Amino acid sequence: MRPNHRFPELVDTKAAAQLLVRPPETLKRWRYEGVGPDWIEMEGKVVYEVSALLAYLEQNRRVGSARLKG
Repeated sequence: MRPNHRFPELVDTKAAAQLLVRPPETLKRWRYEGVGPDWIEMEGKVVYEVSALLAYLEQNRRVGSARLKG
């Protein structure tokens, strides 16, 4: 029986920036500042897990105050 491994979907900085609707330079600055979504660096190449990008978007979701009033 073979184990059923699922590998994470990885994207480069350009694709991550497109998903976040930000320029790639912003993601580079965020990495330098230690903010933004988690990233992986392997031998100088930076990649992002799509699930981490989606989680970052969800963490930054804001609801307008007008919608909060019942």
